[in-house]
Amino acid sequence: METTLLDFFNKKKVSLILLAFALVISSTSNIYAQSISDDSLEPVVNEDTKYQKMLIVPFEERMYFSNIDGSLAKMSGKTSNEIRQTFRYNLQYSLVMQVRAHSSLGVVSLLSSDKVEIQEDLVNVYAAIGYEYKDMPVVKDTTTSGKAEKTVDNIKAKFKSFKKKDKKQQPTSHVTNGELTSVVAYNTEKYMATKIVNPELLGYLQSKYEAELFLFINQIDIKAASLGQEEIWSGYDDREVKVHFTIINSAGKVILSTAYKSRFSSQVTDMNEIISECIDDIAKQIAVNSPKKSASDAMIEKLEDDQEMMEDQNILGD
Repeated sequence: METTLLDFFNKKKVSLILLAFALVISSTSNIYAQSISDDSLEPVVNEDTKYQKMLIVPFEERMYFSNIDGSLAKMSGKTSNEIRQTFRYNLQYSLVMQVRAHSSLGVVSLLSSDKVEIQEDLVNVYAAIGYEYKDMPVVKDTTTSGKAEKTVDNIKAKFKSFKKKDKKQQPTSHVTNGELTSVVAYNTEKYMATKIVNPELLGYLQSKYEAELFLFINQIDIKAASLGQEEIWSGYDDREVKVHFTIINSAGKVILSTAYKSRFSSQVTDMNEIISECIDDIAKQIAVNSPKKSASDAMIEKLEDDQEMMEDQNILGD
């Protein structure tokens, strides 16, 4: 049941009172939030208010990389293709559930339907995007220990740069004749990002699926974890799942683009355990850091749902 604000005002008195009460609370909350942020010179602009729905695009099958499928196949009896599809579908399912739980956004996945039309859209999306390796974003650490570690890392980086100053910097990845070609820079962790090649893509997807946010899952890696020196000395041999993704809004602005990782023991060869430990964990990380639906919109929708429920149960009467 779709209801506009105008319809809401024209409904029964109790609905009008409930709506007015919710808006007063929302307004008061905003005023209070501003009053405790006097140290900010610029007002905080919340862009989340315009986001209502997210469309999730699964990773292409060729963007699945794993060096443990052999052991997974022995444990599960599945083929390499079945293993790839298992991770592909479970990641999408977990993302849908986690985004709904943590952002209150409406969610639709291009992998959730077997309709020919949607499958064709998925093929067309892949044809309209490209990929490129980028440096992993640096996570800011304001703690004293974090700053000290960064200082040491910076010194090491400058020293390595000095040693290799005679080596020409190579370009990042690109797609040629449908094949991904990439050159990764020295000692810098990379992630795979999506770039929109066809400028009409986002407008088409927004119009058809009524979404303002697009989550592209670019790549998934399942491999030996990148270990620190101390971990190597301690005999660790963990593995990790790394999911590369990009969130873009309907205007083409990149909201978030990076990769999240989750580790598991090298002794684990059960796909269900890897999914529950790592895939679900990464999906939650993505959902938690995705844009949220505004509180006022969420309250209005809740009131509309309550109104519909009361009318269905004939609580309000005529």
